[in-house]
Amino acid sequence: AATKEPLPEGPWNTAKMPGFLRADHTVRIGHGGHDFDSACEALRQWTHYAQDWIRVYPRPPKLEAGSTFVVAAKTYGMWSTSACRVYEVIEQSTPTKRFGFAYRTLAHHVEQGAARFVVEQRNDGDVMLEIRTISRLKHLLPRLLSPLGRRVQRIALAGAIKSIEAAVLKAARTESHRHNPGRIELHPYCR
Repeated sequence: AATKEPLPEGPWNTAKMPGFLRADHTVRIGHGGHDFDSACEALRQWTHYAQDWIRVYPRPPKLEAGSTFVVAAKTYGMWSTSACRVYEVIEQSTPTKRFGFAYRTLAHHVEQGAARFVVEQRNDGDVMLEIRTISRLKHLLPRLLSPLGRRVQRIALAGAIKSIEAAVLKAARTESHRHNPGRIELHPYCR
């Protein structure tokens, strides 16, 4: 079942959507083709949800438009499940290398909204992770407790960024060790 109120494609304008909060985060997570490939693989494996209090089913969900998945989250001592559907997969090689996907919440989700996760390798080689979300709390209890709900969103976002960064760094260390066994070398991102 799709959400009753469609969310806009392209730029999300919260001014036209009362009650929705938008968050845009872009962070540098590496440099060069290897880091880009590692970040893409981390998104394919849904590493951004590799957090102690979050589970995704199936594991990992298919990255294709129309694919449905469930997010289980343990917040404030209770597990909740929410269904979502991938509506866009981004694979671009020119003029800028980009990979990612976007999904929307379905009818019985505690929120109504969408999220987009994109990795981009810029012309200077920097690898950026962009996370965009737009959401509003749907059900009465979360709305009454909205500061707690928004706090959970911030924790999930910070954990997603940390998980992708860690996956890229681990892949870089593995690659460096493979080429220089016995020699420890700092990845350019850590210098």
